[in-house]
Formats: sequence, structure tokens, C-alpha cells
Amino acid sequence: LKNMAPGVPDTFQGTETWNLNFVDPDNRRSVPYEVLAKNLAELQNEYQNDAATLAGRLWQNATDGKLKQWVTWLTLNERIQFPELFLKGTYIPLNVSGKYKQHIIAFRRNFEDEHLIVILPLNTGSLPARQDWEDTRIELPEMNTVTLENRLTRQLFEVGQVLDVQDLFDVVPFGILRNV
Repeated sequence: LKNMAPGVPDTFQGTETWNLNFVDPDNRRSVPYEVLAKNLAELQNEYQNDAATLAGRLWQNATDGKLKQWVTWLTLNERIQFPELFLKGTYIPLNVSGKYKQHIIAFRRNFEDEHLIVILPLNTGSLPARQDWEDTRIELPEMNTVTLENRLTRQLFEVGQVLDVQDLFDVVPFGILRNV
């Protein structure tokens, strides 16, 4: 969320994986650069070969921290590839409808013909691990594109006025969609 929302994301070196300290990170802790670099290279290679399988595996093993490192790389890479979108683009909250609408945050970033839609679950502590999102949908504004790619899984979605959350959350329970 912090890497896709307006503003400058604040990321401390050495916190690319989970940091379970009770205090803010500081410069006195050693950072395992070699391990982080090796993990990132492996994740990037897997992402190029089979993004959906990688996303599912990382989600199933989320406690090892590689999921956070991968999502951090992926989202910051979006900011590098599309700087105008994040510097000059608009931020538009999207309406959510359905039974679990209070458990979803969704917004769109756009600049000219570039569109990025971010959809994340909220308040998930009261929900089961494999939530059935039933009739929960994201209401999409008119766009010049009808095909969106989930940047996490590389799945393509043909969309109209709504996006079904259950379909989007099939592999991992969040999505970052870009027009293709």
C-alpha cells in the first residue's frame, strides 16, 4: 500500500524482509546484503518464468519474509518504470460493493493512458484464511482499456464496469493491475 499510494514510500535498508523489532530500524544493525541480493535475484528469475506460481508459493510461505521482499521490489519497480504516473498521476478511490465491501481498499492511479489499480483486503483478522468474497466487486471508472494485467501473477483480466474480487484474489489476496 505504501509504495502505491501518493507520496514518497519510506523504506529502511535491511527491512526488505520482516523486521519484528520493537523499535524503528537504525544504521547500527548489520544488513545481510549478500543474502538479500541472492534472494532477490532468485525471485526475479522465478517471476520471469512463472509469476502466478511464485506468488502462490510466497503467499503460502509468507513468514520467511521473501513475500515482503518480492512485493517491495515489484512495487518500487513500478514506480521506476512509470515515474510520471506516480509524480503527476491522479489518485482516485474506487467504490466497492457487496457483502465484504468494508474489508477492501481500492484505488486507481492514472496519468494519460497509464492506469494502475490497487486492491487490498482490510481488517482481515475477523475473516477466514481462505475467504470467499462472494458478491464483493470493485466498481471501475471508464478507461480506454478493457484488459488489465495483475502485476503480481501476470494474470490477464478482461474487465468492464466491475471487477470481481474473488477472481482477482484467486492466487494471492491482493492485486496490482496495470493496463496492457
